[in-house]
Amino acid sequence: MRLVLDTNVVASAMLWGGVPHRLLQARHERRIELYTSAPQVEGLNILQINGSSIRAKVEKGYAVIERKWKPGDRIDLWLPLVIQRVKSDPRIESNRDRVALRYGPVVYNLESVDQSLDAVLSPETPLLAEWRPDLLGGVMVIRGEFSNGEPMTAIPNYARLNRGGRSVVWMRDN
Repeated sequence: MRLVLDTNVVASAMLWGGVPHRLLQARHERRIELYTSAPQVEGLNILQINGSSIRAKVEKGYAVIERKWKPGDRIDLWLPLVIQRVKSDPRIESNRDRVALRYGPVVYNLESVDQSLDAVLSPETPLLAEWRPDLLGGVMVIRGEFSNGEPMTAIPNYARLNRGGRSVVWMRDN
């Protein structure tokens, strides 16, 4: 049995509103347990097999789907595309009183070319995801305002440090 994952479909689907899917290619019907990644994203919406919603058990970050698989079976994973503030484990002293930003499964960075890396992002500050076709060949940024009134722009981790300067994931939030 072979699992086909089109990374272009997955990346564009997760970030710009489509549905990432995986296509199974099997020679014969076969009952197996399939472990597929299930990112720890608040509000994980729907996991579907051939268009029908299923509820899979999640073990150690993987959705476990046990069934009789047939050639051409398709798995669709729907992730919510919402901005989330992620707190670090409190045992990590260097990240205490800091927050990271995530849009769906993608982690974001602040870059020094856009703003001060020491500014405070208040927990009450509204945040907005915005498509910027003019930035780094086109990226979804997160915009907001620091506690001091200065604008805040976060870019996806995969696009960081392409304009010089420094970047941080963990920013002060109080």
